[in-house]
Amino acid sequence: MADGDLETRGEQQATPAERPRVGISACLLGERVRYDGVPLRDRFVNEVLGRFVEYVPVCPEVELGLGVPRETIRLVRDERQRTRLIAPRSGRDLTEPMRRLAAAICERLAALQVDGFVVKKNSPTCGLYRVRLYTPEGQLAGRLGTGVFAEVLRERLPLLPVEEEGRLNDPVLRETFVAQVYAHARLREFFAGPWTLRDLVSLHAREKIFLHAHDPARARELGRLVARAAELPRQEVESRYRRLHAEALRRPATRGRNADAMFHLLGHLSPAVDRLDRIELLDAIADYRAGIVPLEYRSLCCATTCADTAPTGRVSRSTSSRSPANSGCIRESEIPLTALEQARDRRHHLRCALVGVARPFAADHAVASMLIEQRKRDPIESGLDGCDLGQHVDAVTLFLHHPLDASHLAFDAS
Repeated sequence: MADGDLETRGEQQATPAERPRVGISACLLGERVRYDGVPLRDRFVNEVLGRFVEYVPVCPEVELGLGVPRETIRLVRDERQRTRLIAPRSGRDLTEPMRRLAAAICERLAALQVDGFVVKKNSPTCGLYRVRLYTPEGQLAGRLGTGVFAEVLRERLPLLPVEEEGRLNDPVLRETFVAQVYAHARLREFFAGPWTLRDLVSLHAREKIFLHAHDPARARELGRLVARAAELPRQEVESRYRRLHAEALRRPATRGRNADAMFHLLGHLSPAVDRLDRIELLDAIADYRAGIVPLEYRSLCCATTCADTAPTGRVSRSTSSRSPANSGCIRESEIPLTALEQARDRRHHLRCALVGVARPFAADHAVASMLIEQRKRDPIESGLDGCDLGQHVDAVTLFLHHPLDASHLAFDAS
């Protein structure tokens, strides 16, 4: 990686237009840039997330000219309670050179329109949380530090989603980060174009339910902003909308808020959902809220797969016990689809209802494909959810081809 140059790289799973650019600590891709020259390759960021994003690798320490291998560096809390980046063997203070370099890297990342950044945990330059702090005498002073590069990154690009690779092993934090990356890309592309107030209302209609699952208070504040947008300068509207949107998504969605948002969405879709479908969806949402089933539960998505594939216009409806121990015992009955056959737009509404409830109103390609990969590695867990691996893969694959688009629904902006 040449000094002053940022290359991009990624797998060929999706076309470049569909893949957000994500900055990443170069060592996580297996590059020999660590202080000891030993390669480190993170499985998740390479084998899963890397298929859906275009990586922009960065190693601040190499760009600073420290070389490989190199002496170790650490964060030191000095007598004035300032945090400094020190090379203890030589005694060099690298704080200001690193901050200047980090600012330059941030400018290049902004020019490349990156939509997120994955940093290396515990690193004195890239670590985001709990980086070791030392006293000037070399004693451990705690784990409350933030790497110098990561600190500048958050200062210069405050709306950019940033996460450590270690925290991406947590399913909730992982899905939150992916949602943030795709949301950042959506808003960046929207405001880069010649948008109108009508376009903004349509955008918020698509984002509203998704935001409510994360932060209802900020979702309502965004609604009020959209309602007053005609009275404000365009630049202020854009700045406030992007800031509030990013702040809302920093709060992970919970089962309770997801369930509340699902009920809200189902209310908007009620005219397109028949009585039996509604009962099944309500039961599944209640089971999800109670922690009995996961968000991608079979009864919320397999019916859509059957509706798309059944040649006779009849769908195989599955009914499973509320007990997780019995959830693999499924009784099936044939249900006519005459109403859906008569109105194609109604069928589209039903698909949106099922898919929208099955995933948290975004149905991002990366999240859906991650589910497939997880279930391939753990078929036993798939069976406990009431469907076999094939059914799950088929249902989640549907999300890849029919992501939720609620722009045609009559959402208010409040």
